[in-house]
Amino acid sequence: MKTRIVISGGPATGKTSIIYALSELGHRCYHEISREIISTQLAKGTDVVPWQNLQTFSELVFKERLAQFESAIDGHQFYDRSVIDTVAYMRKDGLHIPAEWQAIIAEKRYSPKVFITPPWHQIFNNDHERRESWEQLLHIHEYLVSGYEEAGYVVAEVPKLPVAERVEFILKNV
Repeated sequence: MKTRIVISGGPATGKTSIIYALSELGHRCYHEISREIISTQLAKGTDVVPWQNLQTFSELVFKERLAQFESAIDGHQFYDRSVIDTVAYMRKDGLHIPAEWQAIIAEKRYSPKVFITPPWHQIFNNDHERRESWEQLLHIHEYLVSGYEEAGYVVAEVPKLPVAERVEFILKNV
């Protein structure tokens, strides 16, 4: 049986640290692909980055996240975000969401409980690829939570604790 567990949340909320810790424990994990896409597009000199061409960037991210979903094997696997995150970001910015995406979201289901890492000022930072402000992070968080709830998922907030304890919380609640 394939169990696809999503860890979501806004930028700089600790998702990637949790995913790396789960990987180190031997769990199958799918890493965030947005940063990889941004790095690649910046290196190519294209405008397919979220701050220039969010529509095309989002389409590429959705496609890659769907590929991650499709590549699941039997057992537990953890995802650093899902296709629902892409739609939530697009809704936040008032972008067109292709109708077929809603059908995909309804059909391709992750584990019913989604873990959300909340905004946490102590660990928040941005960089060359992650440019959102604290205020934008708060807004993104609202869209992510509502996006998962509207898609029929139970949202479990991951406590603001050291990474090992966050991982323990997730593993106990899977």
